[in-house]
Amino acid sequence: MIVDHQFHALMYEASGNRFLARALEEMYTLVYRLSFFALDRMGSVRGNVEEHRHILEALKEATRALPSGLSSSTSPFSEHGRGML
Repeated sequence: MIVDHQFHALMYEASGNRFLARALEEMYTLVYRLSFFALDRMGSVRGNVEEHRHILEALKEATRALPSGLSSSTSPFSEHGRGML
């Protein structure tokens, strides 16, 4: 769950919209708390992991497609997200 939170926080930050990022962070916190009530019914998270992997791969491809001058300075994702890729 820690990695999932980091993934989502990175996406919020990469939006460049601090208000959206704050609202989504608050919502994620509530969802995280509520998930404890359903953990025994959640089953495998393998599908969720695969979805996140596909998102990261799409972001990698999109970053490669950017003109060279933009790819290193486009967003917080460029700075913080490379470790996840």
